[in-house]
Amino acid sequence: MQVREEVHYTHDGFYSAKITRISDGKVLIDFKDEHIDMWRIGSSYIRSKFGIYRSLAGGRLNQDPVGQSPLLKNESLWITDFRVYEKNSNPNPGLPHE
Repeated sequence: MQVREEVHYTHDGFYSAKITRISDGKVLIDFKDEHIDMWRIGSSYIRSKFGIYRSLAGGRLNQDPVGQSPLLKNESLWITDFRVYEKNSNPNPGLPHE
């Protein structure tokens, strides 16, 4: 599969994702949500995260190892041709964005 995501981090931002099956070019998902408040007042940067997300604590701080849920299992994520770039950089990095 080929996945393309685009996120515009502003108070009137958007998120889009398109997932295409490589073998036949069929578009499986083509989604866009506009006019989303994607920025916290006073923030000066974005810390993107990519991978498999799941709750490790889930309120189970008494587990060994700490927070480990018995429902979790090991997973793998194989990624090729991965690229992240900043399309329009902040002209004043370090200053809070309003």
